[in-house]
Amino acid sequence: MQKLWLFRILSKTQMVPSTLKGAALKWFMGLVTQSIRTWNDMKQAFLDRYLDYCMPTNHKDEVFKMMQKEDESLEDLLERFNYNLKREKMNNLDEETLKALLLKPIRDEWIDILNMMGKGDISQLPLSDIAKLCVHLSRGKSKTRKGP
Repeated sequence: MQKLWLFRILSKTQMVPSTLKGAALKWFMGLVTQSIRTWNDMKQAFLDRYLDYCMPTNHKDEVFKMMQKEDESLEDLLERFNYNLKREKMNNLDEETLKALLLKPIRDEWIDILNMMGKGDISQLPLSDIAKLCVHLSRGKSKTRKGP
């Protein structure tokens, strides 16, 4: 009986990667080895990470109210920002507005680091360059520590 239970857990968790794409697949593949031991562990980890994305909202200003969470990397903030833009169908905003909306929720200590990396005021850079700096900084920091 225990072998059947273990087989069911392994079968379910092994199917997960084939159903994920993009950032969700990257998140799953980055989970610490042996951190998921049961199907309930998997469900809870997934819900902890993505439940906010599933919550219905009637607020068109969700993007305007965004704030970087205490333990949220810049890459994760960028992912949430892009998700909210698509969900609220706000892709038609001009680049200057999008830059302002992206930079507004970033905590000051991160802005200072981004400015150093960008060799000046990053708000003067194209949005795509700002996004690349955010990802680069997040990936560099995740290898060393969580925050500035």
